[in-house]
Amino acid sequence: MLKKIKKKTKQHELINFSFQNLSTGQVGEYILKELYKKNNFSHIGYKYVKDGGELRCILYTLSNPSKRLVNYFNDRCPAMVEEKANSYEGIAHEFVKWGSTGIEIVQEYKED
Repeated sequence: MLKKIKKKTKQHELINFSFQNLSTGQVGEYILKELYKKNNFSHIGYKYVKDGGELRCILYTLSNPSKRLVNYFNDRCPAMVEEKANSYEGIAHEFVKWGSTGIEIVQEYKED
């Protein structure tokens, strides 16, 4: 009898920047307005981690992202992304699981 092996979908990290002076609302608004609406990207999430006492934010997407998305972040240093996110006031947003991947992406907050 063959067993099905569940593959865990890998996340592709896009950029890692300081989260010290930001709020989650600012990062969410940066993703929704700058990346989704202005640049027509999609399926982006974020997480924050402690790294040597500093809080860092990591933007990620599904594995095998488009070259355009990868190049967008290759052309920007972490400080540029942090500064752009810091320019937003912050909005409510939520995470949703994307299909069966288990990866959570950012979407606009919708009241029930």
